[in-house]
Amino acid sequence: MTAVLELSTATLAWCFAALLLGGTVKGTIGIGLPLVSVPLLAMQLPVPTAIAVLGLPVLISNLVQMNVGGGLRPAVARFWPLLAALVCGILIGAHLLAAIDERRLSLFLGCLVIVFALLNLVGGRLTIPLSAERWIGPPLGFAAGVLGGLSSFFGPPVVMYFVALKMPKTSFVSAIALIYFAGTLPLYAAMAWLSLFGLPEVALSALALLPVGVGLWIGQHLRQRLPQDLFSRLVLVLLTVIGATLIWRAL
Repeated sequence: MTAVLELSTATLAWCFAALLLGGTVKGTIGIGLPLVSVPLLAMQLPVPTAIAVLGLPVLISNLVQMNVGGGLRPAVARFWPLLAALVCGILIGAHLLAAIDERRLSLFLGCLVIVFALLNLVGGRLTIPLSAERWIGPPLGFAAGVLGGLSSFFGPPVVMYFVALKMPKTSFVSAIALIYFAGTLPLYAAMAWLSLFGLPEVALSALALLPVGVGLWIGQHLRQRLPQDLFSRLVLVLLTVIGATLIWRAL
């Protein structure tokens, strides 16, 4: 709490706006809270603090969105093989981290994400038939997990997969929240183990729940008014931004 009292009013207002915007994007399309908020928060706070501040908002927002429209049980029943493979991949990727060039990996993943997003935005939609889901899901989840363990970016391959499945927006939000919740638990557990997510960070993170929660509420109402096609395009636009971020990170 002392850290909050030491921040200027302008800094607090900036952080509130960054968290509100990130929450609104997350509430609208189910992804994008760290992508939007961390760079904005990092303009006023140290990067580790910016990441730690989002700990509780990320976990709780995904926990809330997992059951949007009662979608948690169907998402677990449908994607549990992918989810199990993802967790295994994250554990293996984390052990391989020291032996892999993270910059090249980020560059490859960023280019892959941008190509996928742009192909879907400007041309015909790439689709995966439901009949292929059983044998594509687990290997893709494992690969995404390994990438996540190596680079912390496990989400883009799964988002691309869900887009290719042409999931309705409500089902998409529930399923991707489930994936992100399971994938980010090890991250913040590791931060806590390394004393990067202690009581001061937990206090700041708890305060961040307010603007993120308001943003989620706004985004949820926006999503209800979005046509399915526009929703899909917004997801693809954000994927393009994620890909560009990965490439920038690698250069």
